[in-house]
Amino acid sequence: MTSINDHELQKWVDEKISSGKSLDNLNEDQKEALNELFKFTPPANLSIDKQIAWKKVSDRITPKKKEKESNSFTIWKVAAALALFMVVSFSIIWFIYYRPQEMVYSTGSSPKQFTLTDGSVVTLNKNSTLKLMSHFNSDHRKVYLTGEAFFSITKSKAGKTFNIETSNGNVEVLGTVFNVKTTNPNSKESETTVYVQSGVVSLSDSNEEKSIQLAEGEVGSLNTSGDLVKEVASNENMLFWKTNRMKFKSEKLGVIIANITQHLAVSVKIEDHLTDCIVTFNYQGGDVESFLKNIQKITDLTFTKKESIYYLSGKGCY
Repeated sequence: MTSINDHELQKWVDEKISSGKSLDNLNEDQKEALNELFKFTPPANLSIDKQIAWKKVSDRITPKKKEKESNSFTIWKVAAALALFMVVSFSIIWFIYYRPQEMVYSTGSSPKQFTLTDGSVVTLNKNSTLKLMSHFNSDHRKVYLTGEAFFSITKSKAGKTFNIETSNGNVEVLGTVFNVKTTNPNSKESETTVYVQSGVVSLSDSNEEKSIQLAEGEVGSLNTSGDLVKEVASNENMLFWKTNRMKFKSEKLGVIIANITQHLAVSVKIEDHLTDCIVTFNYQGGDVESFLKNIQKITDLTFTKKESIYYLSGKGCY
């Protein structure tokens, strides 16, 4: 460190400026900084480190780029935030007002009939659900069924098919009348059964790798393993839930009891030696007790009830 006077300091600054820094190119703030420096007369005994002094002068006269850069960065941050806000707002508006909404038809303890927007009529069995999107129309006809339903499908003018998706398969038709029943959805025992009353129906697995064509009077079934079975329906008793009628001609009593109890959701126990009794029987509505009373009339049997279970007993059939 050495002591310098005003002349030496002036000379030193002039040298720095002459090396590439012109006073003519300095702005007002920079010139003011130099003027303040020149006005200052240090005490005689003051020691000045030239490098530190020049750094202080240089910092004063160098344009403040960082502040400008900071302001520019802030503007970009605001613009990005506004853009994000607009995207999120649009997404929320679309989700609320324009996103296709599911339309759901469901039933409780009794069947109910619905007419779809394409004119097709669907009768849902009790405890069943039919789902379709809000854009369902004559050009896009796809529904999802849980439970059981009877369909009377209107033909599309554009020739579009009507598709029914179940937990393990797909049913495809043009215009026909048929019944679809699903059992144990989303389980290993899941099964889809289709009975065709008129027209032609296609039944396939979920991947549409295997399929069968069902014509009038045929029944097709699909299990979880993808096995497809087609057979001729022996009667229309599977529509009992809709028609409330059952017809049995020379049928085993055990089979009749199994059908009735399944549709009426009741428990009827029958003695083993009575299951093979051959009976011709027509059932028209009513509860389980009216059914059992009619059975008594054509057989030598009686029934009793203990708690919620009915017991059918006797020596045998006529």
